[in-house]
Amino acid sequence: MACGSEERPIPTHSYLKNEEAVDRETEVWLPPSSRALRGQRMLLPPQPFPHLLSYKVLRGQICNVPSSGRTFLNTGRAHARSPVPEHVCARADPSPEAPPPGSCPPGSLALAPPPRRVLAALQPRPQRLPTDSGLPAPPPGGVPTSRTAPPPGARPPATCSQEGGAGGRADKMFLLPLPAAGRVAVQRLCVKRFWGQGRAAADMTKGLVLGIYSKEKEDDVPQFTSAGENFDKLVSGKLRQVLSISGPPLKAGKTRTFYGLHEDFPSVVVVGLGKKAAGVDDQENWHEGKENIRVAVAAGCRQVQDLELSSVEVDPCGDAQAAAEGAVLGLYEYDELKQKKKTVVSAKLHGSGDQEAWQKGVLFASGQNLARQLMETPANEMTPTKFAEMIEKHLKNASSKTEVHIRPKSWIEEQEMGSFLSVAKGSDEPPVFLEIHYRGSANTSEPPLVFVGKGITFDSGGISIKAAANMDLMRADMGGAATICSAIVSAAKLNLPINIIGLAPLCENMPSGKANKPGDVVRAKNGKTIQVDNTDAEGRLILADALCYAHTFNPKLIINAATLTGGPARLPCYTEAGWRGVRERGHTAPGIVRWSLARSWRTQTPSPVPVLRLETQDLVTGYSFTAGGRELTHLPEASKPLPEGSCLAGAMDIALGSAATGVFTNSSWLWNKLFEASVDTGDRVWRMPLYEHYTRQVIDCQLADINNLGKYRSAGACTAAAFLKEFVTHPKWAHLDIAGVMTNKDEVPYLRKGMTGRPTRTLVEFLMRLSQNSA
Repeated sequence: MACGSEERPIPTHSYLKNEEAVDRETEVWLPPSSRALRGQRMLLPPQPFPHLLSYKVLRGQICNVPSSGRTFLNTGRAHARSPVPEHVCARADPSPEAPPPGSCPPGSLALAPPPRRVLAALQPRPQRLPTDSGLPAPPPGGVPTSRTAPPPGARPPATCSQEGGAGGRADKMFLLPLPAAGRVAVQRLCVKRFWGQGRAAADMTKGLVLGIYSKEKEDDVPQFTSAGENFDKLVSGKLRQVLSISGPPLKAGKTRTFYGLHEDFPSVVVVGLGKKAAGVDDQENWHEGKENIRVAVAAGCRQVQDLELSSVEVDPCGDAQAAAEGAVLGLYEYDELKQKKKTVVSAKLHGSGDQEAWQKGVLFASGQNLARQLMETPANEMTPTKFAEMIEKHLKNASSKTEVHIRPKSWIEEQEMGSFLSVAKGSDEPPVFLEIHYRGSANTSEPPLVFVGKGITFDSGGISIKAAANMDLMRADMGGAATICSAIVSAAKLNLPINIIGLAPLCENMPSGKANKPGDVVRAKNGKTIQVDNTDAEGRLILADALCYAHTFNPKLIINAATLTGGPARLPCYTEAGWRGVRERGHTAPGIVRWSLARSWRTQTPSPVPVLRLETQDLVTGYSFTAGGRELTHLPEASKPLPEGSCLAGAMDIALGSAATGVFTNSSWLWNKLFEASVDTGDRVWRMPLYEHYTRQVIDCQLADINNLGKYRSAGACTAAAFLKEFVTHPKWAHLDIAGVMTNKDEVPYLRKGMTGRPTRTLVEFLMRLSQNSA
């Protein structure tokens, strides 16, 4: 807006330190009452500012001081004084006369009111200025003027613009980082109002993420990456100056944002990369340096996204692939069904670095994001048919070397997959058997690798219905199918010289008059009969038929992935007599059993956890207590303790948590290949036992050849793997139980809260290494 407009004046203002103090101390203080920089100093490079007087500056506005080459943002108030005149032009010449409306005389200090939303974001709490704040007393009245004229050759004075900002070069201005309270508002002010109308819109919406390493020794200076050093030279060392005075050295994964250092990058985010020499950590089983890059770059890109910039250039940080993975994974969030969406940020490599490695990282991360999208989509939007159609679309767009077969229920019946059909029959949604082929090898007759994924698009538990708490997470019970299909899509995009087949039995597990009942016996494709003691152990039933079908392709190896032993918490409930009996007999209460919820009582069960020894006082109905780290409420439904082993849920989540995927395999060679791939991707795996000890627990069955539950409560993940082993004859087979890594709260910093899509990148890396070895 032009000076002298009829804009209503803002009655709050502040001032900068006077001329003599600035010349002597080379620093500017902001008022302690400022919410954005409360009690902090804004130190400037040592150089005189002869024309920096006690100008009154409207709070939240930009102050471009004539001939000083610096621009400041006032973020608070010092004293409650009379309103600034409406023309809001502070003269830098000795004349006390105000300029006429609509003009800014030569040498004037140009100011313009910010948007009201900026003022609202920066509104401080009323606070009296301390007497020892170091700020000079405000002038008695009026706007102070300069005692000297600008020196010859000084930069032309700032001019008012219709956008309400002060014109000037971006590389002549800097601001210290602001906390979250005013960061977005200040960014909008910086980006949209520092430059004139002649600037291209694309230049106004670009961020930059640069890395800096931790100090190797206490006396060392933190070292920028090569891209960071180059940028620091480009801005004449300003980046290191403002970084050194803005706080302690950055730790790994932490960020600090600066505005206006360079005209091409309104916002520059510096991220901590940890130690420069970090490599493979044998204790953590991952490459620490690459993981630090992913975490840091993701944090930096999210800062840019919060500032609502549409593009960001990313420092490769020594590993362009890891940087790309961190950027693409960190920016993803499922918001397809929301009206208000986050700003879509396009991440690009900064400089002319390793573009090939960057693109490889983008493909790896995009594959995992596809799995995240599939898993996060609500079950009514991701039915078996829609899942198959979505994979078909992505696969055909990825490569012409692909083939997709969406097998209907009639085909499943022809294949005599009775175990799969027994689960699907409880739902009105028709089952689908998805079969995808990627023929990347020059020899199309070369035996393929076969991936099998569990595809339960929603798991209610069936007749053995799950607890209501967290049942919504069971929309991701098709995570196995999502990860193996996404890995094959990524392999096709990478054009790997290898043949791969993906198999995904897709259906819902719902209760109805047609659903499986506890005690039913069904027949699998290989002829074995299965006693279904719990309809919530349905994943192994559909995988049994898919694994049998996988052998028909004469594969090199078979890998299946499934959220096999996870789900909402299931905790015990007893009557008063039941509790007495448990305590008096000294038994350990079964940790994961079926429970029934009374209408009038509730229990807090955020995650599966076993209940420890119950040595409490006698309980009455409705009495709450704590056991096993969870608050439980005694419910009146059961007249005695329920039998042990009545349900097995969350076993893998309890065993490993979200740290790693559990791997059960009959091949040490296959395990080593998967482990090596996981070290590189940071999406770790851990080998679990596949002993005959567990097999005996599932084949000891009263009515059939095998039971879909183990004989005992313990080792639920191991007995589930032993069940699958009964349908595998191939010498190279691995079962990946991904129940523990299905969701993310805050364990993986570069993934937002929600479904993770793990371990897609590990599977892609495994395929890439295997294809290179084959070649």
